[in-house]
Amino acid sequence: MISSGQRELRRQTIGSSDAAAILGVDPWRSAGDVYFSKVATLDDQPNAAMQIGNRMERTILDFAEEMLGVSLQRDVMQVSDLGPFSANLDGLCGDCVVEAKYVGPKSADYWGEPGTDAVPDHVLVQVQHQMMITRRPVAHVAAAICRYQGLSFEMYAVPADEDIMGNLLTILGGWWAKYVATKTPPPDSPPHLEILKRIRRLPESVLLDGPAGGIASILWQQREEAADAVKAAEEVKDAVTAKLLALLGGHEAARLPDGRLLVYREENAGTRVDISRLRMEHPALFSELSAPTTRRILRLKKGPK
Repeated sequence: MISSGQRELRRQTIGSSDAAAILGVDPWRSAGDVYFSKVATLDDQPNAAMQIGNRMERTILDFAEEMLGVSLQRDVMQVSDLGPFSANLDGLCGDCVVEAKYVGPKSADYWGEPGTDAVPDHVLVQVQHQMMITRRPVAHVAAAICRYQGLSFEMYAVPADEDIMGNLLTILGGWWAKYVATKTPPPDSPPHLEILKRIRRLPESVLLDGPAGGIASILWQQREEAADAVKAAEEVKDAVTAKLLALLGGHEAARLPDGRLLVYREENAGTRVDISRLRMEHPALFSELSAPTTRRILRLKKGPK
């Protein structure tokens, strides 16, 4: 877990996990995501996969120490003297860096034979970036991979590649100078909506830029048209669903000509708390467990007359 100081330092530099997104090989983040993480302050909202990875990291690094026969420095941050680069290292020793990865079942097929350098592209870029900063000749990737046989702990070894590191130095340095230093969003790599929702905003502030207001008006109209289209599509979907249920009549299923079965059966939907009953029968407990929440909603308000 990184400190608040390390988090601010990461905001001022290109980290190893940022590099893959900037190069367009990260499956989950875009260059636009990285840009806004540098020019804006984001609320921390770790997703489920990140939380699992954080919990697994210590176990994976224990495995790496056993396999390598070394004692690792853990959670090390280094800043480069080559440019605006930094690396948060899971593990570091005299002649290598160690990266710990928890890999879910959907990503397991992207990992090759253990003992080789057959790691996914985003991991390759990440560890080459780490070796560029630490000047280590090899990166060991310790991975806990959810394969179909079960959870498997595996080791990979990626040697430093001078050509790749040279390209990283040039491309990433140029990207920072062109976009972050000038506060110009990269045009061909839009950020994900979830990143934009996490930007901390100044309360009661209003964007008074004239051209931006005109663009906002156009975009709002496009959003309204899209919402109307979604509503129309939902109405069509509901009408077709009604026809299907009417066709089934009192039956739970219908056999299609190709052999598939169209079913309308009760399924286990989990459990839920009856809030109304809890409030009425246990008001003190309801009050103790209740907490105020807030949310942001994008809406159009009337302006001054």
